[in-house]
Amino acid sequence: MKRKISDEHVAIIKQMLSRNYKTSSIKEFMQNKHGVYISAPQIYGIKKLTSYIDVRPNLNDAISKAYSSRITNDIERITDTKWALANGYLEEEIMNLYNWEKRELMAIRMGQNPYYSIAPEYNYQIKKRWGRKKNANIDKKMVIAIKKEYVDRNGEVLLNEIAEKHKIDKATVSTILTLKFYKEFGVAYNSKIKLITQMKEDKKKEKKNERCKVKIANEKLKHDALMRKKKQIENQLRESNANLKRLTVLIP
Repeated sequence: MKRKISDEHVAIIKQMLSRNYKTSSIKEFMQNKHGVYISAPQIYGIKKLTSYIDVRPNLNDAISKAYSSRITNDIERITDTKWALANGYLEEEIMNLYNWEKRELMAIRMGQNPYYSIAPEYNYQIKKRWGRKKNANIDKKMVIAIKKEYVDRNGEVLLNEIAEKHKIDKATVSTILTLKFYKEFGVAYNSKIKLITQMKEDKKKEKKNERCKVKIANEKLKHDALMRKKKQIENQLRESNANLKRLTVLIP
């Protein structure tokens, strides 16, 4: 049976995998340098040692170690990704935000090893969320409508309210209104959204400062009360010492 990838090209891919090159980098290198298109699933199969094991077998251990090392170094990124999946972020958003290949993200979402044992507290939420519904279909019209409503109401609207109205997740609404994604849709609203966000931040700082001032005032009252009590005790001590001296003189 004829192989889809030549042994020569597999050897090059294996060398790159043993040096911990990313799938996207390998795809780009093979296409630009050798003029061949290698898909991510094909590279993934070589990386997982489920295909082409017999080609340059001396590199298999190095590939396995590099892959395991990368997983270990990515624990924080995997944990954050699981949190995002559990909280309803779209796959496209997560791939852009955490720089995942689609197949890698799918493996995390499906709970494949070794991802299942990392941040297992999110496994149930991910299974429940992704097992019962598909990603929301976010389009230009919806993004513009969300931005317009937020601006028209001067930011005085709950994210949950917008999410329920458009049948999407709160986390997705947040990424739209924080301009993390979809900045290119409804561009005219972006500056107003930034202004509203800044105003809200200023109000938060103002409230925080007011709370801090109240705490300082209360603490000052306590301090003054303690100082008065301290002076009272010092006066009592001086009076007590004077009495002791007078009493001591009376002893024959």
